[in-house]
Amino acid sequence: MAGVIAWLRTSGRGRCWWEPTTLLVVAGLVPVWLCVQTIFHPQDLFALGLALVATACARRDRWLLAGVLLALAVLSQQFALLVAVPLFVLAPAARKVPLATAAFVTGAVVVLPLATLTSGHAIRAVTLGTGDNPSQGGTVLWETHANGVTAVLLFRIAPIAVSILLSLWVARRLGSRALEPVPLISLVAVSLALRLVFEANLFAYYFMALAVTLVVLEVTQGSIRRTVVAWLAALTLVSTRMTGLLFGPEPWERYLQHKLIPILIGGAALLAILIQLAQGSDRRNMWPWAAVVAVDLILLPGGNALSAGTVIWFWQVVLVVPGLLLAGQTLRRSVLHPSCPTPPWPAPALTA
Repeated sequence: MAGVIAWLRTSGRGRCWWEPTTLLVVAGLVPVWLCVQTIFHPQDLFALGLALVATACARRDRWLLAGVLLALAVLSQQFALLVAVPLFVLAPAARKVPLATAAFVTGAVVVLPLATLTSGHAIRAVTLGTGDNPSQGGTVLWETHANGVTAVLLFRIAPIAVSILLSLWVARRLGSRALEPVPLISLVAVSLALRLVFEANLFAYYFMALAVTLVVLEVTQGSIRRTVVAWLAALTLVSTRMTGLLFGPEPWERYLQHKLIPILIGGAALLAILIQLAQGSDRRNMWPWAAVVAVDLILLPGGNALSAGTVIWFWQVVLVVPGLLLAGQTLRRSVLHPSCPTPPWPAPALTA
């Protein structure tokens, strides 16, 4: 909540109806409340919240505080490095040293006492994470059977390296304008999406950071794309199937999971298609809703792996690729067409 509010207020969308609306939407995202309701990974929420506040501080030229918050975010969950990297690359030359120094000192203040008290064992948790254990795998890159040093390079180093290259490209094309709200938050969203591209495991709550930043990106640019709404609807459908502990054993809970949620979301998407057909709208505007209906039909209980949501690589492609493209589309437009005006504010427009 603090991270979203801090960002909205530094991007010109705070202290108005955008603020409570955005908070309600973010709080209702399934991957967000999975972090506390089922999986209990509150550190992911801490990390993203701290990273968003740090990004807001960077917008306000408070780089020392940004460094402190980024260090705390990374110490909470290592995916925050994918926010720290773009901020460091985009920081003005005179601000890079204060940013890095503040982050290093903060990290040392936290890590050194812990490392001393645990005879160095805390270092492993800090560098690799407390969840660095064998898991289900199943992603596209998992199928390469990489292990050892190769696995670390592929699953952990590669997304950071790509984020660095992407940030350098944005900095080169936009210069100081890269710190404007839309290109900055879209770059952060793309960078966070890279984690999902290079992951060895994929759980529903892993989508939390990308889902939140996409919502914040839409609010920042002042136009709500139907493609983002459709992606969030598909993510909700898949999340309710991927997470077996999301619902309990009671009949009404099973009815909610297998019947009510798919009927409501699939029915709403089908209704949107029918309305646009009746209005004679451009057929291309119907594709996002058609994709939601297709996902809904695939997930209908049928006793197969696809309907159960357990074919991880398939759902990774279905969800991660569009999510990455949605964030990248805005970033590409901001970089290649920097003179394009920001959509009107405060009234939102539902665009294709």
